[in-house]
Amino acid sequence: MSSLIAWATQTRYMPPWMPSNRSPALKYERKLSDAEIQVLQDWDKEGALQGDLE
Repeated sequence: MSSLIAWATQTRYMPPWMPSNRSPALKYERKLSDAEIQVLQDWDKEGALQGDLE
């Protein structure tokens, strides 16, 4: 499952966002930054360890 998340975010398939980069900025955009995508890539490569549940 982590590989799918890593792929979907790296290819920007998810989160779904139809407006192009040429669209005006919208309030509450749901885009991931390159740094946020890298966190997910690293998490997957490190074995998708579960976080602290407490």
